[in-house]
Amino acid sequence: MTATVVKFGNAKPKNVNHNFPCVSYVHVPEENDHDPDIDIEALRSHVANAYAYKNGVTNFPGAESLLEVVAPGSIWTELANEDPTWVASDDDNQLAAAFAAWYNCPLGEPDDVEETYYTNRGAPGVKMSPGPVDLLVNSGYDLVSKQTGGGGIYTATGTATATSATSLTNTGAAFSTSLVGQMVCTPTVYGVIESATATVLTIDRWYNYTTPGGAAGSTPAGTTTYVVTPGNAPALFMGVSTTNSASSATDTTMAGEITTAGGGLIRAIATYAHTASASTYTLANTFTANGTDSLPATVYRMGSFISMVSGWAGSMMLETLLNASATITTSGDAVTVTDTVTV
Repeated sequence: MTATVVKFGNAKPKNVNHNFPCVSYVHVPEENDHDPDIDIEALRSHVANAYAYKNGVTNFPGAESLLEVVAPGSIWTELANEDPTWVASDDDNQLAAAFAAWYNCPLGEPDDVEETYYTNRGAPGVKMSPGPVDLLVNSGYDLVSKQTGGGGIYTATGTATATSATSLTNTGAAFSTSLVGQMVCTPTVYGVIESATATVLTIDRWYNYTTPGGAAGSTPAGTTTYVVTPGNAPALFMGVSTTNSASSATDTTMAGEITTAGGGLIRAIATYAHTASASTYTLANTFTANGTDSLPATVYRMGSFISMVSGWAGSMMLETLLNASATITTSGDAVTVTDTVTV
């Protein structure tokens, strides 16, 4: 089932632990019936009569999407103590306009919404796009060079003689130490190579192909077949830091990175996006705190990495101060970090 997201300015939200207005996001199923030419005043009269005579709302063609939100006892009465101050939608302006007409409020977000409202990016004042410049740290230059310049063209194939949660051994191999940063792939899982000897590849962990940002994959059989792929692993993982200091090209890890096991603010796989022929790409992730995180925590920096495992010197490609900090105070608070990288 797909849904249209309608945003409401909620000046008096219910069940929150702050005194700020917030943006309430209501997901309206696109399968719901909605007539863009619906007569709002006729619907208002219909609802008023239905509840005045206590016979409930009867059939009103084209009103399903509206009634799901505006009818007494429906969604909006559970979210707010008063009518919305504005309505907007990035998906369906006609539906948003119908809600705005019902509540007699403006259509469209105010220009200062991130300064004055809690949004899905965090508290008022949080604009979680990154600062103006991503710093390509020294290890990042190595990673980019290897990926684009052919420095990682060496490959290896074979059959393992032993495996562990962090290694693959082939006693008959002659691995090159230049394999660091490349991926060793088996039929079921893959790992990113941290170091190599002639016979042992030490990896960060095993990854499931379909869910690399999830839990570690199972250790493959000790006699698994494998291939080491050319080029290095992509820097698709994002971490955030509570240290408010400038980045340095000599940084090998990100100081203050949040690494609380089981927490919602730890390193995660980011969403990648690129428009054909554009000179940029973006990485984005929403970090949502949970009961395991040490709170409050203020996020100042982000980094992109080729590994989900923190503490591995050399796995970081980019590091930057965000253009605004975000303070996470309670479980359930979320902040979205978007990194725009110029290539």
